[in-house]
Amino acid sequence: MLRIPAAVAVLALVGAVLMAVACVAVPVAATRAVKPRSADDLAQRSPAERQAHSLARACEGDDVAACERLGSAYWSGFGVIQHRFHALSLWEYACDQGIGTAC
Repeated sequence: MLRIPAAVAVLALVGAVLMAVACVAVPVAATRAVKPRSADDLAQRSPAERQAHSLARACEGDDVAACERLGSAYWSGFGVIQHRFHALSLWEYACDQGIGTAC
């Protein structure tokens, strides 16, 4: 049987691990908001929308610089609907991954 202090220490460790995992995960809400499109559909979109699509797919593929640039697109509404929360979550992720300009 675990003593109370040991149980608290285990819970604190589990919480720290979960927080670390949450901080390094790609913000999927932001990348999924740019829906995957077929090549034919993309050809009919504006260059800004095509760029946002490419950045979202690259960000999902762990290209941290693409996540930062997608955050900028969300902040300004360039190629995507302006969404400041998505921008901030992408920048926070990029900053946590070592992209200093996102901090």
